[in-house]
Amino acid sequence: MFVLGVTTGIGVYPHHWNNAEVIMASCGALSLGGSVIGLLASRLDRSSVYSRQGSVMVARHAASLAWISGVTAMLVFMFAFGMRVLDFIVQLRTGLACDGAGAFGFGSVGLAVVSCLAVATAVRFFLTCEKLLLTVFLWLTLVGLCSFCLMLPAYRWEPFGGPQRTAVPVTLACAATIVLSMAVLLYETFQKRARTTTLHLPLFRFSCGLIAVGVLIVVVYILVAPMKSVSGGFRSNNLMCAACAAGCAISLYLLARRKWQGDLVDACLALAAFGVVSVCVALLPEAPASLPARYPLIFNATIVAFSIVILLTTQIVYRVRRETEVATDLNEGSDCKIVVYHAARMIALLSALGILISAIMSVWPRWPGISVNDDSLSRMLAGTTGMLLLLLSMLRAARHLEKATIGVLSVFSMICLLMFVLVRVLPFVDRIG
Repeated sequence: MFVLGVTTGIGVYPHHWNNAEVIMASCGALSLGGSVIGLLASRLDRSSVYSRQGSVMVARHAASLAWISGVTAMLVFMFAFGMRVLDFIVQLRTGLACDGAGAFGFGSVGLAVVSCLAVATAVRFFLTCEKLLLTVFLWLTLVGLCSFCLMLPAYRWEPFGGPQRTAVPVTLACAATIVLSMAVLLYETFQKRARTTTLHLPLFRFSCGLIAVGVLIVVVYILVAPMKSVSGGFRSNNLMCAACAAGCAISLYLLARRKWQGDLVDACLALAAFGVVSVCVALLPEAPASLPARYPLIFNATIVAFSIVILLTTQIVYRVRRETEVATDLNEGSDCKIVVYHAARMIALLSALGILISAIMSVWPRWPGISVNDDSLSRMLAGTTGMLLLLLSMLRAARHLEKATIGVLSVFSMICLLMFVLVRVLPFVDRIG
């Protein structure tokens, strides 16, 4: 039946489809058809029309056909999806449309195939109640939304503004955040109804963590490569990134609260930190629009955001440690120690990133290819204040956490502060003298 279905699809397909689209459409239709046949066979089993043995055999073979066809359709679609992702990355890098992914079958046909596979998965779960199918349905929903977003171009040419980046990266982050939030919300609802401590779903927690890391990558990209989008300026993109980071962080926190997992906690803390960074960057003015003049403002806002996160995390760790000292339950004390360990590691990572950004901002006017002086009085005050705040937050963290590593990093932060002042003051020494 599988070979017959694919051969029939090749014979009757529209002439403007390519081979990948034909195979995807045929396999997707066979997968959906096999699932529906299995559903009808299971329904007929309750009546006396057919024997139980024959009905079970039909349902079993229909399920095998659905699995084989679904896996084949998904493999072909993921090949086309991967080519479209590479094409999209090239567009973001160069600002030019490649139009090479359409030759591999990426388009509305693939989106329809993913929809068919999602319906087939839902039907199969209704029949077997196999928990792994919930995770499969989660990924199919995510891939379908991402495919719909990637059908849009990465750049659009304006008559007087040149290439303008579309809102596709932000839309991808929003779509992934919505899917993750809805999945965790349904997971929490089912868990409350089941009245169990943990509801085991195969690969569900790993999938949620992987989706959250993908959102984090998109958020960091938008912060590192700022550009005005067609739908809005710099501020709207950063506010949407902050909302996406907050939604993913809350979702991971709800998962980690049920069953502790260090990877989820680290991803949650990283999303929360970069969510604060996105909010601080969103508070910057829209001008200047040129990247060489705008990057120092972004560096300054990032340093301030890291300082705020370090101060808040240090205060939380300090309070947790005090509660650990008076804790009578052994399990409660061990959980507090685990929280302190992950928080201290995140503080050290943010301190190192803050020092790296401080060093780049210090020598930015002397950077090759940069023609911005960045020596105005307001920039001097803003940069000095941000670096002083980072230094004080690191000293406070080193004191409360009793970590020599953070103390050593604070010395490098002081060196970056002195370098920032000297690079901007030395050109005016002759005038002062």
